[in-house]
Amino acid sequence: MAPRSKSVLLPVLVGLLACLLVALARFLPFWLGKEPGALERLELLTYDWRMRLGFDPGAPVATNLAAVFIDDDDLRTVNQAFGFHWPWPRQLFGRVVRELAREGAERVALDVFFLERHADFRETRVRMPDGEELSSDAFLARQLREAGNVILGCPGEIISNQWRVLAPIPELATN
Repeated sequence: MAPRSKSVLLPVLVGLLACLLVALARFLPFWLGKEPGALERLELLTYDWRMRLGFDPGAPVATNLAAVFIDDDDLRTVNQAFGFHWPWPRQLFGRVVRELAREGAERVALDVFFLERHADFRETRVRMPDGEELSSDAFLARQLREAGNVILGCPGEIISNQWRVLAPIPELATN
């Protein structure tokens, strides 16, 4: 058997086996079961094996990518330390953008939607080195403009079968 036929034969056999198992599950309720049925048990038994097969330690890895995530622990920490709650004042995102720019980030993408102005409270204003006081939105807008490499996420909505983008507030969208 030629090497090419062997490389095609294995996926075909696996596909046929999967089809057979699905057919059995349909005609023999035992395969589906209320507790984990036979198919689910088989899936659980082979999960680690399949993950190991899919992992390639020799695959090239990008060394120039990073991600900053905000999880529940971060929310709790920031909320307790600064007395904020979600949604955080925009000045916090502005500080992150400024720090990433200082660290030399080539591109920054924020997957946080800024669809409405943040309330301008005295406690969330930022005093600049020259004494100027900026609202939280204005501070973020300035940091976006200075960094010049930030992409803001924009969700969309469908109204009457027409999709439209929900853009960030103009002050942020233009920077």
